Amino acid sequence: MNPILKTISKIHKTVYQLSGGRLGSTMGGQNILLLHHTGAKSKKTYVTPVGYVEKHEDGNKAYVIVAAAAGQANHPGWYYNLCKTPDAAIKVKDQKIQVSAEVASSDKRDQLWAELSAEYPQFDEFQSKVTRVIPIFLLHPHSER
Repeated sequence: MNPILKTISKIHKTVYQLSGGRLGSTMGGQNILLLHHTGAKSKKTYVTPVGYVEKHEDGNKAYVIVAAAAGQANHPGWYYNLCKTPDAAIKVKDQKIQVSAEVASSDKRDQLWAELSAEYPQFDEFQSKVTRVIPIFLLHPHSER
């Protein structure tokens, strides 16, 4: 991760945690959650601020997150961690929720991408910077499975 983004992420996470989500739960008009994920190799627990959109389909809620890494060449570290260990937790403001992560299928990704990039044009900018297809995850709360 870019050293500047890493520093910003660390400060953001700290402010979010210390304020119970009263500060840092939005940034640039986007909702932010704290993703608690397990390292694919280290098995350490990491906490990463990630933008999200809440979706409701068929009576089920999911939190949608995009592995854009601000248009960097590689997927963010949390992408690999969720692929290896999809059981994770999120903190949305002051609420901690156990979730299972699912990488959106190609069709679902395309549908979500169209919706998300219409609301957040920076996603198209990030995609234009890289040759990789930026993945989208659906985080399904355990209580709603």
